[in-house]
Amino acid sequence: MRKYEIVFKSLAKVVKNCWQARKLLQLENSRESISLQAMRSYIKQACGNTWDIPYDNYCAENALYLKGIQEEMSTLLVLESAIDCEEYLRKFELAFAKYYGVLYALGVSSGTAALALTLGAFDIGEGDEVITTPHTYIATALAIVDVGARPVFVDIGEDFNIDPLKIEEKISSRTKAILPVHLYGNPCRMDQIMEIAQKYNLAVVEDACQAHGASLDGKKVGTFGNAGCFSFHPSKIIGGMGDGGMVITSDKKLAQRIIKQKEPIHHDTEVLKSRRTPACLDPIHVPFLITKLQHIREIIERRKKIAAMYNNSFISIPQLRIPNIETGCEHSYRNYTLRAEDRSGLRRYLFTRGIQAKVFYEIPLYLRKEFEFLGYRQADFPLCEQTYKEIISLPISHALKNEQVEIIIREIKNYYGIK
Repeated sequence: MRKYEIVFKSLAKVVKNCWQARKLLQLENSRESISLQAMRSYIKQACGNTWDIPYDNYCAENALYLKGIQEEMSTLLVLESAIDCEEYLRKFELAFAKYYGVLYALGVSSGTAALALTLGAFDIGEGDEVITTPHTYIATALAIVDVGARPVFVDIGEDFNIDPLKIEEKISSRTKAILPVHLYGNPCRMDQIMEIAQKYNLAVVEDACQAHGASLDGKKVGTFGNAGCFSFHPSKIIGGMGDGGMVITSDKKLAQRIIKQKEPIHHDTEVLKSRRTPACLDPIHVPFLITKLQHIREIIERRKKIAAMYNNSFISIPQLRIPNIETGCEHSYRNYTLRAEDRSGLRRYLFTRGIQAKVFYEIPLYLRKEFEFLGYRQADFPLCEQTYKEIISLPISHALKNEQVEIIIREIKNYYGIK
């Protein structure tokens, strides 16, 4: 065993800045035993950053629809002018608007830009407050801060989303909007949120960046509020080859204001005062996006099937709590996230087995240094604080094979001593 330790430590020095190598050093420091199989797994990942079962596999997902992507790319590559490219992009925007049943779909540079542009179009800025969740990707709150407003956090429910029952107590005279996040692809209770928004005359901007195709009572998320915002990051169900985003709305005035903010050709006084930079969706992403949009139903159904395999296997394991899906919600499963006892131990164990599990998100926004100025303290949001210590996300790519899902299930059962 000693010779393998020497080999590994030598390799670890070569790749000492690699995250995986650092993880092993943490295990060594904690005096946990390391099997030969675990060593091989760490060496493989540290040197090549490869996994037996990766969390995401963009290549495999794109390969599923390669023919359609190539055909669209062939169309794009022979376009002769900027106007041709704009028309090609417009084709995707119209298709996206049709899918969501809205009048306008506006391509932008990222999901963050979609949120910030929409908030700005409502004239939300200095001195205003926007209610949102502390359990989300940092971009949600950054978009609020970007326009000069202040994020006001509300604790989450068992579904990991903002708890509608706790929103009203956070509304003040400075509140201008509610920004619910359909986290992991799981819809918020938009019926309750919209009732509150109407009562207090607040704008509702839906962060659906992780929720392409998800719905509540048959109505797609992103279409409940004044506007819905989406991301086309490669990790999303509809993903390009880099950052991209979309705003959808049926409000003509709102759409016009967003267009004026995002397009580089507009230079009137109002736009210049906004200090914005151009934020257009690059047409190079469209071959990937429009092809995947055509297959979105089968993508979601495959992810739901994988989630069902997990749920059926984990529901009887007392150390695990499967995702909580409210009645009427169709989860699109950008992530399959459950709560686990000894989350860190489980994650390390899966790591040694070549299975990449992730944690979204390891630090709630109100505990991050970037948001210290908001004045929140530990334990201000009890359920959020408990949840972030327990959550773990398992691979759920629609390119996963059933055999790979079964391996993940078997290894998790092994960890908890279940046959």
